[in-house]
Amino acid sequence: MKIDTHVHSSGISKCSRVTYEEIVKNKLNAGYNGAVLMNHCQPWYYEPQQLSEWIEDFIQEFKKAYNYGKEHGFTFFLGIEVSINIPRWADFLIFGVTEEFLKNAPDMCRISQKELYEYCKQYGALMVQAHPLRPNFELLDVNYMDGVELNLSNLDISTHAQVEELANAHGLALTVGTDYHSADSLGVGGLIIPDGITNSVELCNYLKQSKQLQAFIGDKITLKRGFAK
Repeated sequence: MKIDTHVHSSGISKCSRVTYEEIVKNKLNAGYNGAVLMNHCQPWYYEPQQLSEWIEDFIQEFKKAYNYGKEHGFTFFLGIEVSINIPRWADFLIFGVTEEFLKNAPDMCRISQKELYEYCKQYGALMVQAHPLRPNFELLDVNYMDGVELNLSNLDISTHAQVEELANAHGLALTVGTDYHSADSLGVGGLIIPDGITNSVELCNYLKQSKQLQAFIGDKITLKRGFAK
């Protein structure tokens, strides 16, 4: 299966200009079999007292996307991209997300990187810093993350060599994703995973046991550093 590990649907991610129906159509046309729906969790999306209602909306968006994808031979996996501000602004992709994880979570945007990482570990989830060297971003504490992303947006292509160097230096895994927000996105790439992985927990377990990850960027297939030590 070819999957994009980083896509956003407009039903939750306010910056996205594609519905989950459009994601399915466009990704199938581009040769993908699935995608991780990494909709944003950002502090201006909800008031703290409305968190539980917002989480329910988040879950419902995924369920609708999953069911629609299944009807069309495309698999959505549940993920979440959390923006934090402690110690500094950063975005983290979380793999292995479940409804229980979301419903029991603290206000993830308003806790520290360390606290978010420790919460992920309670559920066996993996935490990957998204686009760590994009302008106005920087790599945060490597002790409280599992990997870093090779992001295929135009803002990040030039940083790939440096991101790989950082991953090797600190023993971090490398994921690949397009940060898909619009139909005119030109980046094509992601991970190649075994057939038969059907949900986010199975995907996360596969990633955790992999010393190397098979990735594709455009037409090129390559191996990237995995999560298993």
